[in-house]
Amino acid sequence: MPNRPCLDRCEFGSAFMGPNKPIELYLLSFTFFSFHSPRLSRRCHASAVAAAVAAVAAVAVIASAVAFAVVATASLHFLVRGVEALALEALEALEAFEAKQQGFSSRSRDRLTA
Repeated sequence: MPNRPCLDRCEFGSAFMGPNKPIELYLLSFTFFSFHSPRLSRRCHASAVAAAVAAVAAVAVIASAVAFAVVATASLHFLVRGVEALALEALEALEAFEAKQQGFSSRSRDRLTA
């Protein structure tokens, strides 16, 4: 038997059924051959385990990407709020300075006219 992947072995094992048979017959023959051939069963089991590990790794990568996006969005939100607070504080200080300047100029005008 050539060294081929698990699904190819399924087709190889059920070749006696013909090319136009439904997939259920192929799967049934694959199950029969995998239980009766320990080497085939181990290889297919290893393929299934590798596929499961790859699926778990893909889910972990997607979950970490989503977590990173959530943290980045929250950080950006707090950064924007902090910049907004600093801008408001600077604006209030500028308004207070302008009011103080207006007060000094009106007092100096009053002194000059008095």
